[in-house]
Amino acid sequence: LAYINDQLVDITRNQWHQAYDYVIVGAGSSGAVLANRLSEDPKVSVLLLEAGGRENYLSELPFAAAALQKSDLDWAYHSEPQKNACKAMKESREFTPRGKVLGGSSTINFMLYVRGNKRDYDKW
Repeated sequence: LAYINDQLVDITRNQWHQAYDYVIVGAGSSGAVLANRLSEDPKVSVLLLEAGGRENYLSELPFAAAALQKSDLDWAYHSEPQKNACKAMKESREFTPRGKVLGGSSTINFMLYVRGNKRDYDKW
């Protein structure tokens, strides 16, 4: 995503095309990769929309990710109050940071990922 960021250009409304072959909403990990792959075909036009802005210097430092949570780069979602979960949480609600920035949640999550447990998927 850093490479993409170096090539970003802010455009004004009068520079937009009237129509696009593909419109991708969300420039997180998946949206950015999808836009990149689709734009490899010179015959198609691709518009990638992101509600947030560009990342700041803290997103380059994994240990600083905590400073990005509840910042302007975070949607800062909370779950609905839970009856049988989140009992140790204030108002029985879970805080779920979600990136509102180029790169999405990958930009604010300490550069970690969590792989789902195979047994959980098998139960579905």
